[in-house]
Amino acid sequence: MVGEKARWTAKRQTGWQQGRMGDENSGDGRKAVKNMAAGSGYALSLGSEGALQLIFLMGSIVISWYALGNVRWEIFAKHPASGSVRILRLIVAILLGTQLSDFFMQYVNATILLRHW
Repeated sequence: MVGEKARWTAKRQTGWQQGRMGDENSGDGRKAVKNMAAGSGYALSLGSEGALQLIFLMGSIVISWYALGNVRWEIFAKHPASGSVRILRLIVAILLGTQLSDFFMQYVNATILLRHW
């Protein structure tokens, strides 16, 4: 019993409970993360930034997919209408879309930071 209580106390004092990111009353630290985002001066909360990032990512992948539709795939493959070429097009669209999305998110974050300059 004593060993179990000591282990529970040590577990409770690590991570979220050390006061870095947690609230003394809550074990998950959600309240502290909200306060951290609200008090840091950023215009976007963590949830809205995550939603914006997902929208940018999906939109960028779709744009890349349609842009890659104009590539002449017969140069790279014998059968350009095969499933493997479509998978290759999807992978390239994901790679390009991720880079495009990262660019847009860096742009948005930079404009938010410029407001506080």
